[in-house]
Amino acid sequence: MDIRALALPRRRQRVGMTLIELMISMALGLLVIIAATSALVASRGTSRDTEAIARIQENARIAFDFMRRSLREAGGTPCGTAAGDIAITSGAGWYATGQYEKLALEGMQDTGFAGVSASIKKIDNSDFAVAYASGSGDSLRLITLASDAGGGGISPVIGKSGGTLALRSMNGFDPDGLMLACDQSNGVIFAGGTFTASPTASMPDRGTFSSPDFDPDAFGLSTVNAYLAMLQPEVWFIGANERGGKSLYRVIGDNASADEIASNAVALRLSYLVPDKAAYVEANNIDPDDWPNVKAIRILLTLRNDSTLATGYVERTLAHTVALRNRQPTQPPP
Repeated sequence: MDIRALALPRRRQRVGMTLIELMISMALGLLVIIAATSALVASRGTSRDTEAIARIQENARIAFDFMRRSLREAGGTPCGTAAGDIAITSGAGWYATGQYEKLALEGMQDTGFAGVSASIKKIDNSDFAVAYASGSGDSLRLITLASDAGGGGISPVIGKSGGTLALRSMNGFDPDGLMLACDQSNGVIFAGGTFTASPTASMPDRGTFSSPDFDPDAFGLSTVNAYLAMLQPEVWFIGANERGGKSLYRVIGDNASADEIASNAVALRLSYLVPDKAAYVEANNIDPDDWPNVKAIRILLTLRNDSTLATGYVERTLAHTVALRNRQPTQPPP
């Protein structure tokens, strides 16, 4: 007899995991899932922050570009005339009478300019009044040429008959706007006019050419050193927008239009470099007679993006300095 047949059968070996092993495996797997989820959430948060900062920087770049163009054109003329030889004889709205060089660039500290506001259309076509938002920092007022050399809103004066200046073109002129008439030695700024075209554009002066330094009779039919040009008054400030936040606005003309330059802009700080100061100073520390001598402006613009994070917002303050190299008489258009 085979002795192996008499041996006791072996206990069948168990296959599987114990409860403790299963719980340990589940705990380890849960830790891996939590770690992966945390990494994904952190990655998405970083991506949102990066996108928000990129959007803020892009908005700031656009705002600085627009402001730089306006600042460098402040006080410009098409005639080669020094701004100190030009007087604003009839103001309207928030641009007053006075010397052009003193009114072409002016800042206010921690407040807005009185009476400056404009209505814009909301999505539902209703009107929304844009005005300086209290506690938003500084504001800035400029007067610039309304067009680039050779464009509309500027024309040589080709003749004068009585109280009428004959123009080569009246393209781009607004009879209700601010206009500059000048030659190579002096000029005058006035508001309002009437235009006709038979056969050339002409503008009756309506008695507004009253500056003693301005001699329109010197304009001969053969000369092209006298010009009529549209001016563009601008005011920059942080204002409340229709969405319940704040934005950087530019109001153009006598409250005629408001452009939203940068959304979610919450503060604007401006400082100025004048020759007799060792460093940039704020508007309250500038003598009124020193505004024509401002050589550079430092802009601090604070923007935020609060649409990406449930726990708060991304906010950055960006700086830009504009040298006012172009506060010299501009060259006349061809």
